[in-house]
Amino acid sequence: MRCGVTKWGLDLVRLPASTLFLHSSFSDFSIIKIRVMRYATLLFVSAITLSLPAQVASFIGMAAMTHYPSDTASELCLNVYDTRDVVVNAPQGNNWAMTNMLLSNSADPNQFKVSRMGSVFGITVDGSGNMYVAACGTYNIQSVIQGSAGSAGIYRVNALDWSVDDFVTTVNAGSSSSTTQIPNTGSGLGNINFDQYNDQLFVTNFEDGKIYRYDLNGNILSTFDPFTADNGTAGWAALGELPFGVAVTKDGAGNCRLFFSVWCRNAYTPGPAPAAPRDKNCIYSVALDANGNFSGTEQFEYQVEDFVSQWSPLGPGCVISTLNFSVDGHLLCAERSQIDMSSLSAHNSRVYLLENSTGSWIIERWLHIGVIGLDDAICANTSGGADFGFYDDDATPGVNAGCEQLVWASSDAIKYDAYNPDGATHKVYGLTGVKRSGNSMVATDPDFVYTTSYMIDLNGDLTDQPKTWLGSCCVWSDCEYDPCESYVCNLVNVFTPNKDGKNDFLAFSCISGDGWGLQVFDRWGAEVYKSDNYKNDWDGGQLVEGVYYYILTSACDGRKMNAFCHLQRANP
Repeated sequence: MRCGVTKWGLDLVRLPASTLFLHSSFSDFSIIKIRVMRYATLLFVSAITLSLPAQVASFIGMAAMTHYPSDTASELCLNVYDTRDVVVNAPQGNNWAMTNMLLSNSADPNQFKVSRMGSVFGITVDGSGNMYVAACGTYNIQSVIQGSAGSAGIYRVNALDWSVDDFVTTVNAGSSSSTTQIPNTGSGLGNINFDQYNDQLFVTNFEDGKIYRYDLNGNILSTFDPFTADNGTAGWAALGELPFGVAVTKDGAGNCRLFFSVWCRNAYTPGPAPAAPRDKNCIYSVALDANGNFSGTEQFEYQVEDFVSQWSPLGPGCVISTLNFSVDGHLLCAERSQIDMSSLSAHNSRVYLLENSTGSWIIERWLHIGVIGLDDAICANTSGGADFGFYDDDATPGVNAGCEQLVWASSDAIKYDAYNPDGATHKVYGLTGVKRSGNSMVATDPDFVYTTSYMIDLNGDLTDQPKTWLGSCCVWSDCEYDPCESYVCNLVNVFTPNKDGKNDFLAFSCISGDGWGLQVFDRWGAEVYKSDNYKNDWDGGQLVEGVYYYILTSACDGRKMNAFCHLQRANP
């Protein structure tokens, strides 16, 4: 899950304005793209080390991955890799030989063994660099092992000394009134996410289908039970009632929402499905109030697209196990090939980016992961984890270039001898990095997935095949979004304020922060609405349906953007 080391108080300095490009029209869909003021970090290393110890600051750009033990000798279930300066240091298309940093930087590497933590999948990092790892029961036929914190345990790896403590322990029951422990009889947890906006954690529980909200001291702040209320019966919640991946986003008006994927269908043998839209795996969200608490009910966001291939003949897209938002609001999704609650397959789980287009989430880009599938629709080999990383081509210490321009994903068959197009006779299973801008399945293309991917084998054994043994991943990141660096403003031509939760407000993707102005005029030129601090919150008031004219004033540079807009109460 998203590693949220973002609250380090970096000093900023505003640089001179860059080139301006402006295009506007009154057509149905106008786009204005403006290069304006940009920010740069001032005394980057010094600013970080004033807030955090140098050891923690140095983590930025590194990646961590959970997994089932790949060999009986080490029994490790957690790896940390030094993936900084990837463009400078890593070969493309071949294994980047790595050692697990936990072995050399921890006083007691036994803490990261399955005998201590058990079977783990979910992973995230808080604003101080501490790592949280969550128990799970969703690996393949391997025995599910419970660690010291139980089947719903959460382990905290402390940033300063890599020591491990039982952050959350388990109540062996289907329900509980505990203010610290999670009830669970063996089904395990889904995933875990740090909410950087409210300094809290969210974790999904397969036992009762609830999302738990924790403070950073291990106390339950509240829970959210979407769909049908849990009745307290021990055992797995039903398909369609299982939140899995979680991620928090914040809009330009300062409103936070928690997005969560829902496990509705199994791969290969999907079986009966709930009613639409939960007849397929999907994503919902719920609002968070000013204190970070759940507010209101769940809202549908996205339904996973079907995927028919030689590895997925029945077609339903796999459950999304990991969600991560970029700092500019795009949603990264990683699927996991769950055959059922305790069986896992491979080669039909995808990684993709979603973007919000006029109130609806759509596919922005598929990312090819691994080598199997080159003769099919897509290379779909992720094992369920993906996060934004740095496409870092600057080896200067303390400088992290290419913020969020790389995606790291846990993956089977990054290389596989029988499928390697160059005839290489070895395998790579572990962590792979691909450019966020996309890649290709065509061997002659300059962005061919096989020759441009970064590859880290889990244990350095290129004859080993730990298929279905891999978990999720995250990257330590300090990326922050400057909405005025380079923004694209989609000028809205229609909105439908009918209280159906879709396109109810005159909303612009470029608005972030304070100071945006909006004026709206009727067809006779009379001003019918004005705001000097617009927050994407105007629903047309009591105005009648019809065509209106608006002027949007940028808070970044004062530019005025104008267009006509149709206010329509009924759905088009």
